[in-house]
Amino acid sequence: MTKLLTFLFACLTPMFLIAQNTVPNSSFEIWKDSAGTKFPVGYPNCSNFNISYDGSSVYQYSDPHTGNFSVRVEMVYDYNGNLHGGSITSNKFPVDFKPLSMNGYWKYFSSASNNHLNVQAIIFYSSGNTIGTATANAPSFEDNHVWTEFSADVSYTSNATPAYASIHIGLYAFGPFHSDYGTVDDIVLSALVGIEDRQDAVIKNLSLFPSVADQSITIEYGLKKNAAIETRIIDCRGVVVKSYPKQEQSPGDDHRQIISVESLIDGLYFCQVCCNGINHSLKFVVKKG
Repeated sequence: MTKLLTFLFACLTPMFLIAQNTVPNSSFEIWKDSAGTKFPVGYPNCSNFNISYDGSSVYQYSDPHTGNFSVRVEMVYDYNGNLHGGSITSNKFPVDFKPLSMNGYWKYFSSASNNHLNVQAIIFYSSGNTIGTATANAPSFEDNHVWTEFSADVSYTSNATPAYASIHIGLYAFGPFHSDYGTVDDIVLSALVGIEDRQDAVIKNLSLFPSVADQSITIEYGLKKNAAIETRIIDCRGVVVKSYPKQEQSPGDDHRQIISVESLIDGLYFCQVCCNGINHSLKFVVKKG
């Protein structure tokens, strides 16, 4: 009997470890827009391009000769507003869609000037055909690390075909290479799909902003009605590394929670906000030194 139990445990353990890694994820991709060549995230050296973290949840590359750089971030959400990554299959979506809407909301700041931020939100059928787009051009970067805000909206209706949403962000720095150019301290992004269309939806918006020194993250959200909010920090293995008690909160747009990340090691994390039992996940990166 002991041998049988040992055998069963040995068989089940790998399955458990795999299940731990099924945390909702974002799909990040770096690409060289001038030639249309795409490079995988983490590729250490692409020609003269240097790839690095910018201190938040965005990868970037820079050309030391021209100072031009671009960022592409792809975030995939399902009908309930839950974040997923990789290939999305139809069984993650309801068969009949109500009219859905997607809102992308970003804040950014930079010490550079004469920069331009272009955002395109695209809705795809599962076959890859585009069925809705929206583009928003943000104002030029402001000096002295002033936060600048903008948003992009797109909506569509589909009665049968499963679909997924994608937001593409292109960030461009113009002018000759200079130490002041191409310096982006934080680009923070969040999106929710279908939240406003659900009768039981309570969260109106949800955003995550790392601090300048990356010592904390700030969760900001608005509520449509009273809700029980619980926040967790989850690492890339699916382990809860920080949790905060459930709190009853009233409607409003000024809810925020500041979470210290000083005790976290370098790596990828997810901030999971549980609102009346419904989880919403936002991704961030901790990189120190």
